[in-house]
Amino acid sequence: MMRGVRLILPMLMAAAFACRVSADPRRPKAVPKSALWVGGSDGGAFVLVSSAVKPPAKFDAQIFHENGEVWYRGPLQLDPPGGKAPDVADRAIYLGWDGEKLILTDGRLLLPIRKPH
Repeated sequence: MMRGVRLILPMLMAAAFACRVSADPRRPKAVPKSALWVGGSDGGAFVLVSSAVKPPAKFDAQIFHENGEVWYRGPLQLDPPGGKAPDVADRAIYLGWDGEKLILTDGRLLLPIRKPH
């Protein structure tokens, strides 16, 4: 039984890793080299978020479609606020961009800052 587990476990781990990691699509010239690909084989976005503009919650971001079109450019704020600021240079913290917000793996969001009317 232990031999079977030792044979199957590495295969299961490799399959799980392969599902989580996908190759980045070709980077358009309009997308900065420092932008991170956040997504999978079915789509995603290039994300470039700088460190906090005004710690601990405000960040400057550029989000690009995989064709290089700018989807969003401007400040983002952490929601819910407080806690340790995310390491925005770490690709692993991002789940994805849903067209309105960056979703982080810890359940928090980076939301555009709306100006009051």
